[in-house]
Amino acid sequence: MDTNELHDKYLQLLTDNNKVFIITKNDCPLCIKLKNLFDLIDIKYNTYLYDEKQDEKQDQSHDDYPFKQIIKNDTRGKYFPFCYINSVYVGGYNEIHQNLMTGKLKEQLNKIGLDYEEDF
Repeated sequence: MDTNELHDKYLQLLTDNNKVFIITKNDCPLCIKLKNLFDLIDIKYNTYLYDEKQDEKQDQSHDDYPFKQIIKNDTRGKYFPFCYINSVYVGGYNEIHQNLMTGKLKEQLNKIGLDYEEDF
C-alpha cells in the first residue's frame, strides 16, 4: 500500500469507529490498561490492532513504518495506545486516565451519548 492508501485506511478506521476507538498493539501494557479502564466504567469501545513487525520492535527510533507515522503525525502522540472519541484523538492511557480523574472524560463521553457511574 502506498502512503495515500494508508492515509485513506486510517481515515476510514476513524469514520467507521465514531464512538470510542483505540488503536492498540500486542505486548503493550498501556494498551491493556486503557482497555481495562473502559471495561471498569462499562464503556464499549472498538479496537484496531496495529501489526508491529519484529524489526520495528527492535528499532524504535526508526521511522520507516508509514502507517505508524500517519497515526503519529495526525495525533502528535508518541506511544500506543491512541484513543479517539467521536473520531477525534483524545490521547493515550495517561491522558484518558487524567480525564477520568478530573471529570473531563465524562464530559467527552456525554457529548456522544455515553455515560458511566461515577462510583466505579
